[in-house]
Amino acid sequence: MPQYFPVLLIHSFFPQPQITNGHFSQASHPPLGIAYLSAYLKHKGVEVHCLDLNKDAEAQVFDWMAKHPVGVIGMSVNAATFQNAYQLAKTIRLKSLLHRIVFGGLATPIFYEYLSRGNVDFFVVGDGEETLFELVAGLSVGKQDFTDIPGLAFSKEGQLMVTPSRIFCQSLDELPFPDRDAFDLKRYVSFVSNQAYVTTS
Repeated sequence: MPQYFPVLLIHSFFPQPQITNGHFSQASHPPLGIAYLSAYLKHKGVEVHCLDLNKDAEAQVFDWMAKHPVGVIGMSVNAATFQNAYQLAKTIRLKSLLHRIVFGGLATPIFYEYLSRGNVDFFVVGDGEETLFELVAGLSVGKQDFTDIPGLAFSKEGQLMVTPSRIFCQSLDELPFPDRDAFDLKRYVSFVSNQAYVTTS
């Protein structure tokens, strides 16, 4: 079996709004996006660890890095969480040049300019399961040219490179069930109904 770099998947910190009149924050839900990514990568034989920075301490990122001197760190971002995620990426880059930093999420195209700053190595654009796996597989064998992987954006010699879009997954049945075992579901309780969110088969 191929040896892949270990992967840390991070659900970025979301500034919590005040909870009133029955409304609740997204931190009451397990992060489904990285749960799907984790399941897919594990299915392919990749070692994966997940953190939700709405529940987990940021220090755990650096604990993972200390245990894995080389690896891939993927962060799920959106317009509201991007700046917090980017500040974390800057700190990671100051501590290590051996960890590749990848951002993913629907909002990534509006932040392409940040790729030229050297703190984030890749943006995954669109569905991330296949794209992230192909990227991890390539990085694990020292791949240098990523233009053949659909759904990526990166900076090469100061020039923005955006590869062709990957076709969206047509059927969720093609994907493993989300890896909810990566999270302590007891921490995810709706402030409205006092119920935890789970997946059943």
